[in-house]
Amino acid sequence: MTSTDPPPLDDAERARLRARLEASRAALLAALEGVTERDFTTNLGDGVTVVRLLAGLVAEEQTDVARLRGEVVTVATPERPLPPQVVHGLAGARYQTL
Repeated sequence: MTSTDPPPLDDAERARLRARLEASRAALLAALEGVTERDFTTNLGDGVTVVRLLAGLVAEEQTDVARLRGEVVTVATPERPLPPQVVHGLAGARYQTL
């Protein structure tokens, strides 16, 4: 472990992180109900789109899942994310926490 690696998680911290991931994912999926592909790509200001925000979330969740496993990984956000890729990434992160 290097000085920049996060400290290992104990069982209670793992449980809290897993619960947080599950709760936030459920809230996110509820918020995304009815969002169209056009909505995903609409500029929200300063070049930010829903799909870019979600791509960042996927990277953060994949990093958290790696941390749950005791791994040190930083996942990069794709330069030009597409809605299907992002939805697939969210599903993959969910699968990894089960």
